[in-house]
Amino acid sequence: MGLAQGAALRDKIRGTHQSMRNLEAFRMEQPWLLPYPLFLKLAERKSEQMLVPALRQENPAMLARLEGIAEGAGLPLRSLCLLNAMEAFIASMSDRTTVPLPGACSAVAVRGRPDPRRRADHREEFRLSPAGPTLLRAARKLSDDGWRSLDFAVAPQAGTVDGMNEKGLAITLNYAFVTDPGRPNPLVTMLIADALAACATVPRPSSTSPRSRIGARAC
Repeated sequence: MGLAQGAALRDKIRGTHQSMRNLEAFRMEQPWLLPYPLFLKLAERKSEQMLVPALRQENPAMLARLEGIAEGAGLPLRSLCLLNAMEAFIASMSDRTTVPLPGACSAVAVRGRPDPRRRADHREEFRLSPAGPTLLRAARKLSDDGWRSLDFAVAPQAGTVDGMNEKGLAITLNYAFVTDPGRPNPLVTMLIADALAACATVPRPSSTSPRSRIGARAC
């Protein structure tokens, strides 16, 4: 799946990587004496050192997807690690702004009896990702117990910002600023992608259904 995404969006992913030079929040971290190419390489290496071990321990399948995107796009894995890690980096405004940035996200869902009118909408009013093109991705797990989903994401992104699976379960992410530090973990968009593939509903925790218990933990 990652290889297919990387190959289909090769030019857009590589363009996103090149546009990092113009991303102000990223360049603000660059020491003024350090040339940009060296700064970029160091940032990529640091992202890889933090993200890869976390994924290898917590979510090897998502690491494999990330490796596939990198291979398909013809970029080093460390470059894709940086592009994905920017999700968490820019969501933390510590020492980068003195006032809240103007903008927010809003989401709405229309629910009821299953019919073609069921929908979920998300308005992205604050772009947290690098200046990368967005995509609508049809996703499915290769195993028999996974659900297909229609995902909204950014071209280099292994995870999912918003999506709805074939069971009608919809998840939408409204980004918020992070104020509490923590150890490196899989990104929230990666957890959303996993939940859409594994969950059919979001039941109450007291549900007795085995699949419902899985859904309650994952979602």
